[in-house]
Amino acid sequence: MVIVPAASAGSGIIATRGSEIYVYSYNYEFIPFSVRQNSELTGAFNANHPVSVYVLNSSEFYTFDGLGPFAPAPAEYQFASGMAISGIINALLKSGSYYLIFYPSVNSSTIVQVTDTIQLAAS
Repeated sequence: MVIVPAASAGSGIIATRGSEIYVYSYNYEFIPFSVRQNSELTGAFNANHPVSVYVLNSSEFYTFDGLGPFAPAPAEYQFASGMAISGIINALLKSGSYYLIFYPSVNSSTIVQVTDTIQLAAS
């Protein structure tokens, strides 16, 4: 597990277009961020191997971090992309603390490229 800092705290930008996130074998990467008011999280990604992208609140993250692949079903998360090499992120979030997680499907390093800036906008 490695923490990736948000691109610009307070601006609503979580990861800028063209950013690359390296997910190492048997690991996952996450970007913590906060939502001050009800907001929509949007963005897009591509990866060289299938990856699941999740948005979890603090309690979901605590469980995920402790149980990893044995955590509750993604249907219980704020957002779950399913395994994919590309996808669109779209989640409506209430105020609180969240984590954007990149979880690989293979036991080799995965590179995730942000193809559309991942950002928050008030809803």
